Amino acid sequence: MEDKENKKIEREPIEIEITKLQNYPNNQFAEYNDKRLSDLVESVKARGVLEPILIRPSPNNGYYFQILAGHNRKNAAKIAGLEKIPAVIYHNLTEAEAELIVTETNLIQRSFADLKHSERAYALYTFYNAIKKKSGYRTDLVNMVDELTSSPLANRLSLAKVGEKYGLKKDTIFRYVRVHSLVDELKKQLDNNLIPLRAAVELSYLDKYCQEIVSKRISYREKVNINLAQKLHRKSEKKEGLDVTAIIEILSSKPVKKKIKSLKLSDDFISKYYKDYNNPEEFEKLLAELLDAHLSKTK
Repeated sequence: MEDKENKKIEREPIEIEITKLQNYPNNQFAEYNDKRLSDLVESVKARGVLEPILIRPSPNNGYYFQILAGHNRKNAAKIAGLEKIPAVIYHNLTEAEAELIVTETNLIQRSFADLKHSERAYALYTFYNAIKKKSGYRTDLVNMVDELTSSPLANRLSLAKVGEKYGLKKDTIFRYVRVHSLVDELKKQLDNNLIPLRAAVELSYLDKYCQEIVSKRISYREKVNINLAQKLHRKSEKKEGLDVTAIIEILSSKPVKKKIKSLKLSDDFISKYYKDYNNPEEFEKLLAELLDAHLSKTK
């Protein structure tokens, strides 16, 4: 049997029935479901699908084809009433190569700033893994992606190049790579702004079980800020580790208020500036008004 890794990637332009198309199983980019979809439908009705979608034969059933790029175009074409759609079939792709195409094409078609946190994490994690395996990428894949992106793959797959392309610092890229290891529920809570990004990074160091417990506590309206997330991370690294009780205790803890040193005014000071010495409440009110007036002038 011929080794698939050594086969040359082949491309085949075709018009394919929409009923034969399946979504890519690991596609972590959200599909359009708002005005962008309705606008795309109107465009397809008026001009058809101008750019072919990219597909590959389904590994499990040769009758069907998985969409690598073009999920939204397929949805719009189906709504518009089309039965067929232009496509390019890619043969002999490995799983890593298929995933790279999915990631590359989504990042080309969408602004990085428009992606959800979990989508950014998935994209940068895929790039990061590509960097580690860079020497193993085949020349025909490099050439294929060159045609899609108009920039050499080999020059882009590095943290520096990714950061330059999307205006990201290396620390930010590292944080998103870490975030990719979160359980799905925590990723959703990050996308919904229930967890700050840096807190999510700290939570990524917890094991899956503890992450699931934390996500449930967040569902119970517990808040997780960076300080609490750091406490959870530090606790997880200790010998006794984290358990349900420790997680609830940390997330339920209230911030400790700093003790303010009391200020005692002398009788001479009070009598000098306030004649009605027997009414301390009135003096306190007056003092507060004077301080407010002073502070408003110094802003």
